[in-house]
Amino acid sequence: MSSSDGFAKEDSNYSDYSDNWYSDDSTPSVSEDEIILLCNTTIPTKEFHICVAPLSVIVLSLLVILVKCTRQGSKLFSILGTAELLEPSSHKELAASVFGLLFCSLCTIVLEDDPLPLINGSSHQMKEYWKILAFFYYPVIYFPLLGCAAVRHRIGYVLGAILAWLHCGVLIWQKVECPYSPKIYTYYQLLSSFPQIGCLLTLSVIYPTLLIKNLRKPVAEELPKTELQEDMNCQEYVKELFRRRKHKICPKSGILPQISTFLLSYVYLPEKGFYLPTKLCISSFVGLIAVYQVALLLVVAAVPPLQKIQAGITEDIAFLLAGFSINLSDDRKEVVRLVQYYLWVIEVCFISALVFSCFITLSMIMKTMVQHRENLKALYRGDLLNVFHQHQKLRSSRSLLVSWMSFTSYQTAVICLALVIEQIVLFICVLFFAYLIAIPVLYGRNLILLIILSRMWPFWLLLVLVVVMQHLTAEYVFLHNSELTQSFLKRLAFYVMTYLLFIVNVLAGVVMGIWRMMISGLFNVVHLSRLDISLLNQKAQYFDPGYNCYSQYLRLEACHLHPVLRAFCFLLIHTSRRPGQSTKQLPTNMEEGIQLMKKEVQLRFTTSKQVRARWHLTYTLLRNPSLKLFRRPAFTDSISNGTGTCLSTKSCSEQCDNQL
Repeated sequence: MSSSDGFAKEDSNYSDYSDNWYSDDSTPSVSEDEIILLCNTTIPTKEFHICVAPLSVIVLSLLVILVKCTRQGSKLFSILGTAELLEPSSHKELAASVFGLLFCSLCTIVLEDDPLPLINGSSHQMKEYWKILAFFYYPVIYFPLLGCAAVRHRIGYVLGAILAWLHCGVLIWQKVECPYSPKIYTYYQLLSSFPQIGCLLTLSVIYPTLLIKNLRKPVAEELPKTELQEDMNCQEYVKELFRRRKHKICPKSGILPQISTFLLSYVYLPEKGFYLPTKLCISSFVGLIAVYQVALLLVVAAVPPLQKIQAGITEDIAFLLAGFSINLSDDRKEVVRLVQYYLWVIEVCFISALVFSCFITLSMIMKTMVQHRENLKALYRGDLLNVFHQHQKLRSSRSLLVSWMSFTSYQTAVICLALVIEQIVLFICVLFFAYLIAIPVLYGRNLILLIILSRMWPFWLLLVLVVVMQHLTAEYVFLHNSELTQSFLKRLAFYVMTYLLFIVNVLAGVVMGIWRMMISGLFNVVHLSRLDISLLNQKAQYFDPGYNCYSQYLRLEACHLHPVLRAFCFLLIHTSRRPGQSTKQLPTNMEEGIQLMKKEVQLRFTTSKQVRARWHLTYTLLRNPSLKLFRRPAFTDSISNGTGTCLSTKSCSEQCDNQL
């Protein structure tokens, strides 16, 4: 009886889970809260685009008629230029908002079942064709939001405000009426529409502001008669350039000042007289939207499924783990608790890695802005070698124009790709640290990695002692420090020590190689989102397509947007068109160098002013970085005051500094 009772107990233990585990009729139960029905808005997306597409065409036609009536000889592409991206524009926020709308539309095209909102329910084969057509549909729809500001007329501002309010109002109405979505995540469409709503709200504020400013001006000043207007940014840059600078204070020595200086180098602070180009402002703003969209997609694609899996774990997981010879505990409830805890650790690791990835990407975007300002200032003063590490001519070419057009798109795509790669790498690293180091140390079990490292402690101790011994012997035995030089002594002992430590240094080289691979990989992953630095060697940097695109874009910016040249041209046009002044009369505030060249005009300069002007000219020629490549390595040339000769560029510049 006892044996039969024992078999009966064993059978009952196995039969408790047989019905649930092996039953073919079991179907996954879905709660009513998880079922999300499709929501039909009052203003469907298809009907809205059917109305707004012809409205955009009508607005463009009205703008063309308006400009033809007010500007004689203007062409379509000149009057409807996209916020004058190549020229310094005062509508940077407007252009950045429209480009942000285009990127949000790209996310919609890639993720939605109907990429073209005008057509619903297309087949899988036709969907790819509609997707290609949608790549050009959204730029055409949003183009009037740029064209209305480009005409610089109050009627254009009214049309732009109406379009912005229409897009913004319909989008907000749709999201308020139907905030839920059955695709990807319940609130994904609502959360992903926040940048788009923000851009439309910005446009809805900018256009009324421009209209109010335009209404305050008289009618005669609505449209300028000349295309070249006063560029206050260039004049401020020139004034700041010629302003006397204070002496630089030497940085304090210490760890904390160095850390603060390093952190401040990643923060973009505006400088007086210098303004970033519109193209770079657009790239940075769209990059921020890209970080938000990619991070949101990663979160909703990983965290909710992990939470559902964690909530759906039952005691049956113990049998599944037993099939892989994994025994976490004899108690099945304890196994469920441990598995849920491990899944929670995975969720925490994923979110932590995503936070670090977003922080790194945002820091790289900010550092790109800082570095771009330094590169532009170097190119403005002619220092090409400091930026490109080789001599290049600043002239327009086919590759420069193509790179300028594609820079913002490439920068946005690289930021998205870099964020995904950083997330994968950091997630693996954090997961490795959590499961192999943190959890085993906290709970005192599964110390596999620590046991392996503890068994190899003689090897690690040997490597440390050998490296320390080499440094100590090199410092105190083989080097003799004198007042002027350092001499190399005991060469025979040095050669013998090199021979004896060869095998140990090979093992240390293996560790160094692994460390080098890890450092180089992490550096490339962290700096992948930056196009202003190359991930390759300096000699092979132009094989990097991203850096090549950035360098050519930078050359075109410096070639066509030089602030000193623009300010000089403005002064020439302004002085030549001054009312009531004859053509033979010269302005009284001309440069001293030009006045010295005009011999037919009687000049009443003192000798001191002539000498000072010549010294300034000499100092400028010696300090011009663009002339370094064209100088001889050593030349003899008498300086203006006849006090001596300059044997080299460095000595000549130092002598000029002392004289000035």
